[in-house]
Amino acid sequence: PEKPFISDPFVNTCLYVEALYNLIEIAKVIGKEEDVKSFEERIAERKKAIDEKYFDSQTGDYLEGKQGANAFALNIGLGDQNENAYKIKQI
Repeated sequence: PEKPFISDPFVNTCLYVEALYNLIEIAKVIGKEEDVKSFEERIAERKKAIDEKYFDSQTGDYLEGKQGANAFALNIGLGDQNENAYKIKQI
């Protein structure tokens, strides 16, 4: 098997962002609309940090596109429409 390349902080941050999206939905269901803005702000901050640290603008990939890195990014809504179409073809 291929040696793990994808970094723990990248994966964990993507999973954290995914959890925040889930918390937004839960907050809406239980009537805690006041919490939504805080969750959205945290999502924006984390997504920006992921882009700054792990995105390669030359290739359009996160972490060289290895071991599902692009899939993690797509799952939390990173990338623009053109990049995402390319990444989906690569997955």
